[in-house]
Amino acid sequence: MNDLETRLELIKQDAIHQHSSNDQNIMSNSLQKATEAIFAYTFGMDTADWDVAVNKFAESIDIDYSAVGMMQAQITKLELKAFLQELLEKPDLRVHTAISQVLENPRKPSEFIAYYSVRHYRGQMGQAAKFAVFGWYSFMLQSDLIVSLKINVIALEGDPSVLT
Repeated sequence: MNDLETRLELIKQDAIHQHSSNDQNIMSNSLQKATEAIFAYTFGMDTADWDVAVNKFAESIDIDYSAVGMMQAQITKLELKAFLQELLEKPDLRVHTAISQVLENPRKPSEFIAYYSVRHYRGQMGQAAKFAVFGWYSFMLQSDLIVSLKINVIALEGDPSVLT
């Protein structure tokens, strides 16, 4: 067996061991709550249901949208709702958010990470102007509610004026 085959066999054995462990097959309660919270936020934005979007947030939230040129502040749940509504409730604007996975931050166990791609479309289907943001949300929960949310951006694509 060459070096590569040996490494592949070790990886395979490790994967078999991990999948046979009950602890590996059960999502932690905190990760499940974090997943539910971030999905409620993004689903609420996609459907323009602002109550759903902020439902899983605490009454006071540390928000950081500075990576996309917007606010970084401590705000209330009602202020977040008004901000999202003002930003996204525009004629002919459609939003689609895809969360690829949610995980616990290995460097900071109290923080969660959710990789996303958000696409904004404005105009008629097939002819809409497009603006996309790619990156990850980092957020923290307290009593199953989001108390801080930061948008981290890897790439922007398209026309940002779609949001104005």
